[in-house]
Amino acid sequence: MVYGKIRKEVAGTLVAALATKDAPAAFEPTTITVRKLFEQYGDVARDTMKRRSYETYQSIARKHLLPALGSCKLADLSRKHGDW
Repeated sequence: MVYGKIRKEVAGTLVAALATKDAPAAFEPTTITVRKLFEQYGDVARDTMKRRSYETYQSIARKHLLPALGSCKLADLSRKHGDW
């Protein structure tokens, strides 16, 4: 949605938004690890998911994903990591 006080302002904003909609999303690889990402996501998910779903998610991550990928940096992940 595009908002503005006058039609001309909205038209300008809309043109700019449409011009950038097909542009690739800016992604800057970081040094964050998979474990840290799961911790950050868990903090958010705890308040947005049903309790049982959250517990299942945590269990799967703790037992399967984090032992294999927890120390990997997100920037270093590739398809080869799927073969663990």
